Amino acid sequence: MRVPVTKWTSSDPDVGSPVVNEYADPAMADRVVHFVGRQRGGKTLPQQVFTLDTQERLANILRSGKLFGFQVYGSGTVPVVSLSDLSAAELEAAFARGLNLRGPVEPWAVVLNRVPSWDVGFRPVVYADAARFAEHRAALASVHGPGWEALAVRTEMRTGMSRHDWTAEREWRYCFAPGVTPAIGIQNGVAAVVVGESGWVPYALPHTPAAMPPQRWLWDANQGRLVHDGRVPLW
Repeated sequence: MRVPVTKWTSSDPDVGSPVVNEYADPAMADRVVHFVGRQRGGKTLPQQVFTLDTQERLANILRSGKLFGFQVYGSGTVPVVSLSDLSAAELEAAFARGLNLRGPVEPWAVVLNRVPSWDVGFRPVVYADAARFAEHRAALASVHGPGWEALAVRTEMRTGMSRHDWTAEREWRYCFAPGVTPAIGIQNGVAAVVVGESGWVPYALPHTPAAMPPQRWLWDANQGRLVHDGRVPLW
C-alpha cells in the first residue's frame, strides 16, 4: 500500500528538505538508530523475521511496535537488540559508503529517541580489554542480571588480522535474560523511520493513525543525503 507524500502539520519540514545538518546538530544528540538492513554475518535471525526481506522486517517492527533480539557476534547465546549512537554525518555515511568493509547499509532503519530508549533499558556497550574480557562479563551479569554479560564487547587494539575494534560504532544494547521472549516494545520512542522509497508505509495497517506519527526520512541516493518525506501513519 502506498500513500501520497504529505505533511501532517503546518510545522512539519517541507518534503525534500534535508533532515540532518552536521554543523547545526553534529552529534544528533537526542537520537539513536536501529539499522534494519544492517549486515550481521552468519548468525541466525529470529524466527519471526527469518523469511522477511528488509522492507518486510521494517514493516513487521512498525506493525508490532517491537524490536526483536537475536545473537550477534560476541554475544554468545544471548539475544540482543542493537542501536547505534551516530553523528548526523555518520548516519548518512552508513547509507552512502557503509560503516565497515561490508559496504553500504540498506536505507531502512528506525530512529529512536534517546531518553525513552535508556528508560526501557538500552545501555552503551562496554568495550572490554581482551585480557580481562571474562571479568567484565562476570561483573556485568552480577550488576544487571543474567544475559547482561553480552553488554561486553571484546576489544583488542592491534594491527593486522588479530585486531578487534568496534569502538567506532558506539553501540547500545538491550540484553535478554535466559527464557525471556527476545522482544522489546518501542511504541513510545520512535522519532522517525528511514526508508529507501518515497511515500513508503507498512502494508495493511490494521488501525487508525496516531495523532502525531513519526517522521519519514527518505534516503536520496542521488543527493547522498536524507530528506524529509512526510510522516508514517502508525499506532
